[in-house]
Formats: sequence, structure tokens, C-alpha cells
Amino acid sequence: RNPLGERGTVMRTSLLPGLLRALGHARRHGERAARLFTVGTLFLPSDQRLPHEGLAFAALLAGDRPAWLHKPESVDVWDAKGVAVRLVEALLRTTPTIRMADGADRPARLHPRGAAWIEVGGQRVGTLGPVHPDVLGAFDLDDGALVVEVDLLALQACEGQPLRFAPIARFPASTRDLSVVVADGVPAGEVERAAREAAGDLAERVALFDRFVGGNVPAGHSSLALHVVYRAADRTLTDAEVDQRHTQVVSEVQRRFGAQLRT
Repeated sequence: RNPLGERGTVMRTSLLPGLLRALGHARRHGERAARLFTVGTLFLPSDQRLPHEGLAFAALLAGDRPAWLHKPESVDVWDAKGVAVRLVEALLRTTPTIRMADGADRPARLHPRGAAWIEVGGQRVGTLGPVHPDVLGAFDLDDGALVVEVDLLALQACEGQPLRFAPIARFPASTRDLSVVVADGVPAGEVERAAREAAGDLAERVALFDRFVGGNVPAGHSSLALHVVYRAADRTLTDAEVDQRHTQVVSEVQRRFGAQLRT
């Protein structure tokens, strides 16, 4: 009732239009790079007389990422993933799962290549990915942009991890890298999770640090590289212990995904 302008005649169902209008304003004033976010209320259809009202977070990334010792590169879906992961880890102290959004339930506002769901404990709490060109065109934007959207009420309902403090490690770590070739349909996050589970209690950190296609990688496949840090809290690990546990990691990734080691 009594809206302040034409845009206020309806209740918003997404925070993305406001961010895209802000990006357009920046572009018209010569600013190509943008890192914008907003938190606001959305009004979504429900089976009640009134719509469902919920609090949401959205961030928009566009332009080049900062560069000092190399040439500028455009932001991509990995930057969006980083925003989503850091946000969830800061709020819940748990690492979310980023799962490809393919099929009929993919949000139409996202490009098919790069669209993903943000999940915590098997529950969807948001989406991320490149904004679809048709959506960008509707806002007179001719360059790419990525968006991260999180349902804060859904995130609040998830069980987080208690905040824990630990002394600086007394014993040294051992690191191993793992590079495997998998079919394109295999989610990188699933490979990372399988490696972490197989590494067990000796795994201090497991992180995907590279994805490569082309070259000598067969068509329809991609090369994934993982960095695994092994450490024990009560002793210095021997090379034999680390090698034995890393062999388990390699075997599990090969068994579950039909992966081939890349030399």
C-alpha cells in the first residue's frame, strides 16, 4: 500500500535485481570491478493467506580479481564458491557442500555451466554461479557476473559446530598431493569428501587446489588435484604411516569414482 515508487508495487522475491542495478550504476560511472552484498527480506509464495517472509543474503562479484604479481583475471565460479564457503564457515564453523545444480530444478537465473547448490548437512541453504546472460541483458549488462544467494533462516536452522580452540601443533605435518582424472560428471566436492573420509583422523586438511581440462586429459574428463596434510597430535608421523594412509586415500578415490592417477 502507498508505495514510494513503481518498483514498490510488488513484494520482492529476490535480492539479485537490486544488486544488478547497483552493478549497472557502477559500470555507467566507469567502475568495472564490483564486490557487492546485501541482506534483506524476501516474500515467497506459500499455502497461507500471506507469503512466506524470510531473511536472505546475496553477494555479486564482477570484473577482475585483484592482481599484483600476475595479469588480471576475471572472477569465476571459484571466487563465488570461496564467498559461500567462508560465509557458512564463519556462521556455523562447518564447511558446506557445493553441489552442481543440473536438471529441471536449476535456478533459471543462473547459467547452466557453473550453477551450484550450497548445502549444509544435506539441506539446501542457497545457490551460487554465473548470472544467466538473459538476466544480465534485461539489466543492460553485457559482461559476466556471479551471484551467491543464501537463505539465512535455513542456515540458522542447521546445526553448527561448537567453537573450539587448540594449541599450536607441537609435531610437524607431512603433505601429499593427489592428481586424478575423473569423468566430467563427477563432482569435485564428492572427490574431496571421499579423500577426507579415507584419510581419517590423521588428515588435518584436505583441499582441492586445481581442476584442469584439455591437454593430455581425455575428452569428457577432467583432472583434479588435491592437497592432503597429515599430522598426529601426539607424535611425529613416520613416512611409512603417511604412505600407508595416503594409499588408502588413493584406493578409495579410485574405487568410488573410477579415477585414474595422473602422473
